[in-house]
Amino acid sequence: MKVLVESSAISSISYDPKSLTLDIEFKSSGETYRYFDVPNDEYHGLLAADSKGAYLNSEIKPKYRTQKLL
Repeated sequence: MKVLVESSAISSISYDPKSLTLDIEFKSSGETYRYFDVPNDEYHGLLAADSKGAYLNSEIKPKYRTQKLL
């Protein structure tokens, strides 16, 4: 399910709890990146964060494998 978020960097967040994949669509580029093996609590932490961009940079990007979606 795609969730539109209030963020200066992120347009939307999608999460699939079965495959543990997190998709982040960025505002500036319109590009979407998929992060793999992301636990459910990490997804909820991102949604609850005051700064979703800061949370993504500190808690998601360093820990999870990513791939740019075409």
